[in-house]
Amino acid sequence: MTPRRVLHLRFDMPPGSDAELPEQLRRLLENITPRVQMIEPDSAVLDLTGARSPNSTRTHAA
Repeated sequence: MTPRRVLHLRFDMPPGSDAELPEQLRRLLENITPRVQMIEPDSAVLDLTGARSPNSTRTHAA
């Protein structure tokens, strides 16, 4: 069984930041893994179990 890899992030949001910023961050994080949970307004949890590096040559079976 593969061990779980979970990343907890906390963002330092600038005062008066755009209300759309958390959604933009979520879309950016989903480029790493589709398993993103935003914890509004300044945190996120990513499940990186099975995520690949963009430089990885490993292929997935269909």
